[in-house]
Amino acid sequence: MPGLPITPNRLADRYVYDLSRIASVAELTEIRRRNSAPTRPVRCASHDFYDADAIMASAFAALAGRAPIPATPRTERWSSKPGRS
Repeated sequence: MPGLPITPNRLADRYVYDLSRIASVAELTEIRRRNSAPTRPVRCASHDFYDADAIMASAFAALAGRAPIPATPRTERWSSKPGRS
């Protein structure tokens, strides 16, 4: 819901919700298995199945009411806030 602060937990919850709408139960089970493995990769295993960046962007847009500002080498963290450049 736009207007509420976007916290890491809210964004993660929305990401999982969006992922669960497109992934099969078997895929979600495998993603969870890979993510909980002792030698898990640095990135989430959902990248092995889907364009996880697109799902995250969609989750952000659903919460913020706008698309995220693409990151570039020159983008500073605070520059993504509306009204700042």
